[in-house]
Amino acid sequence: ALGLAGLIIVLAIIGVLVSSGDDDTSSEAEVIPTATRAATAGIAGQVTPTTRRSTSTATATAEPPAPTSTPRPIATATPVPSPTPPVVGQSRANPIPFGATGATSDWEVQVLEVVRGADALARLKDANQFNADPLPGMEYVLASIRVKYIGAESDAQSIDFTWFQTTGDAYIKHGWAAVVEPEPELRAELFTGGEAVGWTTLQAREGETNLVLIFEPFLSSKEGDELFLALSPGAAVQPISTRLAEANDIGFDRNQPAAFGEHIVGDTWEIWVIESVRGEVALARIKEANMFNDDPSPGMEYVLVKIGARNVNPQPGSSQISSLSFKLTGDAGRVYENPILVEPAPELSFDVYAGGSVEGWVALECAAGETNLRVVYEPLFSFTAKPRFLALE
Repeated sequence: ALGLAGLIIVLAIIGVLVSSGDDDTSSEAEVIPTATRAATAGIAGQVTPTTRRSTSTATATAEPPAPTSTPRPIATATPVPSPTPPVVGQSRANPIPFGATGATSDWEVQVLEVVRGADALARLKDANQFNADPLPGMEYVLASIRVKYIGAESDAQSIDFTWFQTTGDAYIKHGWAAVVEPEPELRAELFTGGEAVGWTTLQAREGETNLVLIFEPFLSSKEGDELFLALSPGAAVQPISTRLAEANDIGFDRNQPAAFGEHIVGDTWEIWVIESVRGEVALARIKEANMFNDDPSPGMEYVLVKIGARNVNPQPGSSQISSLSFKLTGDAGRVYENPILVEPAPELSFDVYAGGSVEGWVALECAAGETNLRVVYEPLFSFTAKPRFLALE
């Protein structure tokens, strides 16, 4: 019985082994064709096609993966740098607030008090009865100013009222007035740390608003030495940012000058003739301006010309115009030098920002009785500008 049982077990084991050797449903095997093997044997690294033997048991075909969308980049705004705010006190548009202290590399400056108009004139008359009235259309501006020297020079440094000017919505740099100041006058010599307080007399057009004090050390060439301080709460002047008139070609030909009153326009200035007088009338006005003015040279006569001018160039700084840019010519074909004398007020001598208009007298000279007089205008210190001609009649 034991032998029969052992025989049955041996037969069962043999049946299992035979069955497992014929079953091809449990795995997949790769079959590489002989030809492919032979070819592959001599080409290292070459990829050859292969075939797969399918299984006898049906299997579900796998679905291809669904396509995925490529994420779009998220747009981000490029940061725009904020504009650098203007330094307080370095421009008319952003002056030191009224009553606050401003500073350059060498000086502290503070406006303590401002008096203008009739009150300023009364104080000036009290200071000296011979102080003249302001020019027509102008008014005095008295400013009490504290200054302190903070520079490093070992010698005492001088400062006085001539370092100050004003500007406002007339777009003109008004100079200091030649008068006797109320006491104390702003004039001092200061070592480092020394300070002084005094009055300076300035000018403005009657009723001009947004007055700003300009502090500019005499003959200084240091960057940033010019300082702007408000003369009333909130005062500031916005510069002109666009050109006010385009240049024209009028008056370049001496034989075809600009007509009387016609405007010529260059890079910076728009200029025209307002009025002219000559001979005895001109001499009388010149003597009235200053009794010590000389008579004209023998055979010559004076010609007074009132010139109008406007700065049309929106540059940030101011430009100067004066009688030195004007001469006279006529039918004799000679350009005459200007006489040296005190001109009637207002004389043509101004420092003007873009947008500012001025007018003033120029004293000229020509041969007595000469006809077809023309003003010759040449910008001072210009080496490229051509002369322009303006008729006087």
